[in-house]
This record gives sequence, C-alpha cells and structure tokens, in this order.
Amino acid sequence: MKLLEARQAARPRSRRSLIGSTPGQIEEIRTALRQLARNKTPGTSGVLRYVANQLVKSYADVLREAQSLGHLTNTQRKALLEVLHKPGRDHLDVRSDTPLSLLNLDCKLLGKVLAIWLLPLMSQLINEDQSGFIPGINTFLNIRRLLRLKDGTSRGEHGRVAVSPDIVKAFDTLGFAFPEGGAAQHGLWSGIFGLDQYSVF
Repeated sequence: MKLLEARQAARPRSRRSLIGSTPGQIEEIRTALRQLARNKTPGTSGVLRYVANQLVKSYADVLREAQSLGHLTNTQRKALLEVLHKPGRDHLDVRSDTPLSLLNLDCKLLGKVLAIWLLPLMSQLINEDQSGFIPGINTFLNIRRLLRLKDGTSRGEHGRVAVSPDIVKAFDTLGFAFPEGGAAQHGLWSGIFGLDQYSVF
C-alpha cells in the first residue's frame, strides 16, 4: 500500500518540467545553492557559490536546457583534477597524494536539485536496512539487528545470515538501469538519471 501511495504522490511531479521558472522550482535551486559547501574552489565554470546566488534564474534556464537536451554539455561535465599532497608523507610515494575533482557548478547544482527532488521518496525507494545517508533512519537499528542475529546464532539457531555488500561492486553490476527502472515505476521522469550520470548526489 505504501508503494502505491508513493507512486501516486510522485506522478504529478512527472507531468511538470523538472527545472522551471515557477517560484517553487526557483526555490529548489536556491535551496540547492544553500546546501553547497562554502569556500570551495570553483571548477571549470569559475563561478563561486556566493556569486551563483545572484544567477538563480539563469541557472534555471541552463538546467531546463540540459533537460531538453537530455544531458549536460561537454564543458558542463568537465572537471578540474588536482592532486593534493598529504602533509608529512613521502613525496615519492604515490599514496601520499589525494586526487581531487573540482566539478563545474552546473553539474553540482543539478545533482543537488535532483537529490532534493528525490528526498521525499527515499523511504519508499530504499530498503529500511539501508541506514547510511537516509534521513530519519539511524545506524543503531541495524547494529541491534546484527547483535540479535549474532545472539541467535550463538544459541544454536540456524538459518541466519548477515550480508554487507560493497556498494561500488553492486553499482558496477546494476549500472544505471536499476535506478531508471525504479524511477519509472514511481512515475518519475527516468531521464533524470541520464542527466545526472556526471553529477554528485
């Protein structure tokens, strides 16, 4: 029943433009800008966060154009790669350096807007066992479940298993087909995942 309600709640949004010029959508962009980290070096766009606040309507047009194209332009998807040396480490050891990608503001902004857009559906899209990065779900619930599993096993109860999958390997196996299918199932515009393959949630 919850799944059906979530699907019905999501449908009206799929009928409107993902990014537009109505006050609510402009407000989504403002919220996304507020959530961006402060004092970060800009990427290829060269636009700082505090300057972007004055360009909200322009960014709405840019992201609407990306939606109509189905992807960001090549320049919007480019990142500046920097290598930062870890202090006190050997300069000749490659593990002493940390690679850093400075993303274009358009790309970061799109990722944030999509994250805001999907947030109300997270409890329906993500299993309750997933506690990381989901608002309102605490890790201690999974720890208690694991301890209960361990306790049952120590008392000789059978048929219990705990699995901790590697998210990178899981994503490499599933790719973008899985979230696109989930988006379509909930009445969301599945193209958002095509748009956001180069963005960070």
